[in-house]
Amino acid sequence: MEKVFKTLEEQVDLLRNRGLKIEQSDKKILEIENYYNVINGYKDLFLKKKNPDSYKNDASFKEIYALFEFDRELRMIFLSKILKIELNIKSLIAYYFSKQYGHKDYFLLENFRTPSKKISSNKIEEVINVLNETISKSIGKDDTITHYLNNHGYVPLWVAINAFTLGNINKFYGILKNSERSKVSKYYNIQPNEFQNLLKNIVFFRNKSAHGLRFYNSKYKKFNLKHNIKTPKNTKIYEFFSIPKNDRGKYIMGRNDLFSLLISLKFFLKYEDFSDLIDSINKEINFLDNKLKTILIKDVLDSMGFPNNWKELKNI
Repeated sequence: MEKVFKTLEEQVDLLRNRGLKIEQSDKKILEIENYYNVINGYKDLFLKKKNPDSYKNDASFKEIYALFEFDRELRMIFLSKILKIELNIKSLIAYYFSKQYGHKDYFLLENFRTPSKKISSNKIEEVINVLNETISKSIGKDDTITHYLNNHGYVPLWVAINAFTLGNINKFYGILKNSERSKVSKYYNIQPNEFQNLLKNIVFFRNKSAHGLRFYNSKYKKFNLKHNIKTPKNTKIYEFFSIPKNDRGKYIMGRNDLFSLLISLKFFLKYEDFSDLIDSINKEINFLDNKLKTILIKDVLDSMGFPNNWKELKNI
């Protein structure tokens, strides 16, 4: 069906005809936030299950917008912590790699993993080429990179690495020799393979949050946390939270949802930072709870993959 333009009045009429309570003053929100972003993005929990074209009794635009605002705050809360992790990982990789191979001419194949069944020489070269292209594209745009090239003829890794995306950093980590990979992951008390897997999950949600996409109920469909994952205190996470399994024997929460991100971040944040993250999320959840009338806050938490006692992740 072709989607035709609708004026603000027509948008309000459409929502009212579907049973949503909306006031004339709410048009101002639709005008600046975009009907598609607010309604299409956050209406699902407020729709009748047997008639998805109609809203639940007494559902209001203000509730949908409250969920929209909650999601926006949630993105910013998570992103602030992810950016901190990103800087720390970049610093660790740059330090240990530069310590071993020097401050220039570091993108030599001999400085990376020996090609194998797990990672081919083409894959290693592909990652190196992407990073070299990133540096080239930064000339004239990044003052520090431009300065080093113009005045020294090279860019130290600890400077260049700031231009790399977190996704490329994870790929770069994947082609490092075991000695450098182990030194970086040891800082977080996790194994290299687990480091890369957790970081892969963080990258997905980082991109979601940075691009302003719907966040709270996002799922990384191509990803699964290890079923036997343990916290740094050696607590089996899924068992602690008594998370049930589906018919295929997979846990229904914490595998590839927002709770899986929270689990992943626990391994990379210091206790104080992780505790602050938990408290900030909980504050927004309580704020949203006070604005909901037709759905329960548990409906939102279920969509996020959060178990009832999710805050206990801070202490295990």
